[in-house]
Amino acid sequence: MKFDYTGLTQAEADQSRRENGANALTQQHVETFLDKLRSNLRDPIIIILIVALGVTVLLA
Repeated sequence: MKFDYTGLTQAEADQSRRENGANALTQQHVETFLDKLRSNLRDPIIIILIVALGVTVLLA
């Protein structure tokens, strides 16, 4: 079994790049630990729990 893979010509590659864009990965925003912590602290349930903790500490 012999195979001859020649691939795309330069013109075909250029046309494909124009139609489909470059064959590259896009950068994605990585959520840091502090970003996750801030978003969790904005959760209403967490706020209620923190207030309840504060009341418990003050009364104990």
